[in-house]
Amino acid sequence: MGVFGEWTMVVDGVSMFWLVAAANVLLVAPLIFLLLQASWRARTERICAEAERIRFQESEQRLRRLLDRRQALQHAVAKVLAGASTVEQAIPDLLQAIVTNLDWHVGLFWRVQDDRQTIICMQGWSGDTAVVQGLMRRSRQETHTVGSDLPGHCWAHGEPLWMENVARDPMFAHGPGEGTRILHAACVFPIWLGANVYGVMELFSSEPQVEDRDLLRALGTVGRQIGLFVERTEVEAALHENEVRTSLVIDTALDAVMTMDRTGRITEWNAQAEQVFG
Repeated sequence: MGVFGEWTMVVDGVSMFWLVAAANVLLVAPLIFLLLQASWRARTERICAEAERIRFQESEQRLRRLLDRRQALQHAVAKVLAGASTVEQAIPDLLQAIVTNLDWHVGLFWRVQDDRQTIICMQGWSGDTAVVQGLMRRSRQETHTVGSDLPGHCWAHGEPLWMENVARDPMFAHGPGEGTRILHAACVFPIWLGANVYGVMELFSSEPQVEDRDLLRALGTVGRQIGLFVERTEVEAALHENEVRTSLVIDTALDAVMTMDRTGRITEWNAQAEQVFG
């Protein structure tokens, strides 16, 4: 066949080898691709599942912390109200309990005046006394009416309100100041006394805060608790005043006066009765 024929056979053999190899690659490549794709998909699913599990755990822990903080707030408020006898005595402790349990910065108490025309900042609490004093001083320099600023809006609407950043919200009318530059988020909630708003509590955070509707609802509950306390103390004060007035009338009466219970036992008498009956 000669050298040329042998060389042709070698070339044909090599070509056939590469053709077979290429055909095998073409046949096996899709299978390899499918295996790699399945492996990648399984790995991606494992990563996503792990990330979802971590997010769920973090969300659960965050929710648990929030619930614990809400419960601590409720307990702290209830403890203050249980140990106080007057509203004036309770307000500073309430502000401190609310601010510290929420890890905020400042708390102010606004009292709706008897004429139902204005609302005045009466008390405040903060770990930073300069800030709260500056806020109260500026608050008292202006007349605040229903709907005029954040406490006024709360008074007008009768429900908790949230402000994510006081620096960018025109509703915040306390005015700029050196101390207030560290304040960012604010929220207010009303204290109801019967059918009227008795007062408003205003809270400030030193960090911007996204509106928390669950917290607003919790603060609304706190406002109702405080309102019930105010109602109870006013009723007790009225009863005490009535008792004092009755005792004064009995003691200064010119006639002998005695009171008896249902069994006929004498429970009270005045000086004239003592002189008459001995």
